[in-house]
Amino acid sequence: MRESVRRLKLGCARRAQLKYGKLLGEGKVAQVFEYGEGRVLKLYRAGQPVSDARRELSILDVIEGSGIAAPRAFDLEQVEGRWGLVMSRVDGRPFAEPMLADPARAAPYFAAMAELQLKIHAAAGAGLAPLKVRLARKIEASGLGDSVRRRLRERLRALPEGDRVLHGDFHPFNVLGTLEGATVVDWLDATCGPPAADLCRSWLLLQTVSADLAESYVSAYFALSPIPRDSVFAWLPVRAAARLAENVPDEVYALMAMAEAG
Repeated sequence: MRESVRRLKLGCARRAQLKYGKLLGEGKVAQVFEYGEGRVLKLYRAGQPVSDARRELSILDVIEGSGIAAPRAFDLEQVEGRWGLVMSRVDGRPFAEPMLADPARAAPYFAAMAELQLKIHAAAGAGLAPLKVRLARKIEASGLGDSVRRRLRERLRALPEGDRVLHGDFHPFNVLGTLEGATVVDWLDATCGPPAADLCRSWLLLQTVSADLAESYVSAYFALSPIPRDSVFAWLPVRAAARLAENVPDEVYALMAMAEAG
């Protein structure tokens, strides 16, 4: 058993052994810093619970043996009261940069992304939390009215189960590298479930930038997979409701409309 897994099960973490270097990237819940040769420190923001770092470490341990292009996790560490995860460094810029700079030339990037997401979905998700359990909790935290939440719970129960790896946050900012070789990062929301639900989540995230980009991406996925379009968008009301629990004020009205349509 790897040392990182032993620490995880013991519920402890070592204090940082190195001083982290320059900031490489950041998102809503964490920042990523240089951290020695070939490694980075993903440092969760103040107030983020240690359970987030533990969950991502555990997920990356599961992913490591699957053949998916993802960082390798090494250690759980604490820095100035914040929790961090030491991982292998992934070089390259996000696919989002060239895609947004010239949307007319985004097609090859969508095709490469679709191939990557299909490889993720081909992997068995044993060892990951079930998607539907995660979505049920988020629906309850969505702020929607009782009758809408009740209807969404019923809809969620009727949707299919699944046993594939789902990334949970698959979009161009989380794909780093080139068309010839890219790595998928930010695995905190990975679960086990049906691929259609993960593709729906990607569409939901992309449409906040551009409806055309969102449609172009799912079309690239459909070109490589026989998955029915209806099976993907059957997940939209519950996916929209779950997104409401993520503190995205600029999206609230659109998400409420999608959730209430279910």
